[in-house]
Amino acid sequence: MEVAGEVVAAFMQALGIERAHLLGGSFGGAAALYTALKHPELVDRLVLAAPGGGDLKGQLTPGLVDLLTYYSGEGPTRLKLKSLMRHMVFDPSSIPDAMIDERFALSIAPEAQEGFPLRLPPGGLSQPLPLLCEHPALPSMEAPVLFAWGRDDAVQPFDALTSFHRLPNQRARVFGDCGHWPYWEHADAFNEAALQFLTEG
Repeated sequence: MEVAGEVVAAFMQALGIERAHLLGGSFGGAAALYTALKHPELVDRLVLAAPGGGDLKGQLTPGLVDLLTYYSGEGPTRLKLKSLMRHMVFDPSSIPDAMIDERFALSIAPEAQEGFPLRLPPGGLSQPLPLLCEHPALPSMEAPVLFAWGRDDAVQPFDALTSFHRLPNQRARVFGDCGHWPYWEHADAFNEAALQFLTEG
């Protein structure tokens, strides 16, 4: 998360972007939040869809286990990816085969296999995941945050939202019949909520 956040900051600085809204889901949400915590001068508002770094009470979900072990063992397979993606949504039948094929092809590209950030830590599944919700700068962060969370998220459970309670300027939009991808499963409602939040005075 820290490396990804620093990459976001370096990317913005390289392009001369002085300040921006950041939107991210899952690991991308954690990277966006870390950027705002470490480089507050760069970030105006945040839309975070089920970001990583929340407190899972020491219990890795099946979706996280599939995600962290995707490149382990025999390596990536289409069957493993299909299993992983069924955890991402409320209704697995809504995922078209073409989407699985496309994502599998991307996942086996050499650059993806070399640089994929979500892997098992050296100690395996028994090692605790980093808790961004305990970052010391959280209570003093000024950037407003909109959390978007699926009520039925099987990767980052909805309960993890409460672990970010120390953020002083936040609100949440909860989507029913929704897994880890509110921006995909409820795209119109998500876009409307995000745009309203980002454009308000």
